[in-house]
Amino acid sequence: MSRLQIFLESMDENEILKNGARDCAPLRYWGKGAVTLLGDSAHPCRPNLGQGGCMALEDAVILAKCLGSGLPIEAALPRHESLRFHRTKHIQQRSLVMGYTGQWQAPLSLTVAT
Repeated sequence: MSRLQIFLESMDENEILKNGARDCAPLRYWGKGAVTLLGDSAHPCRPNLGQGGCMALEDAVILAKCLGSGLPIEAALPRHESLRFHRTKHIQQRSLVMGYTGQWQAPLSLTVAT
């Protein structure tokens, strides 16, 4: 028996904190007027692809370009949103699929493997 198994078996089931991941459908609008959302607040996704932080950095770069383009802020923010929406939606959906795939139960994987 591994040390991890020993550790897990020594724990009281009632002391284990379990938090399921919650999914959020892609938001169609991230802001209004001079206010917008970035990163996980605009397009939360499961960590299955490791893209959450990357998408936030991409948001920041594209937002900086939009704000520096000379457009008024009320036009620059929707422009940023339109440039980012399809990519972030795609990653959210891929992450969701990967999460479900990773949670398949053993009988299915055993059936496929044999």
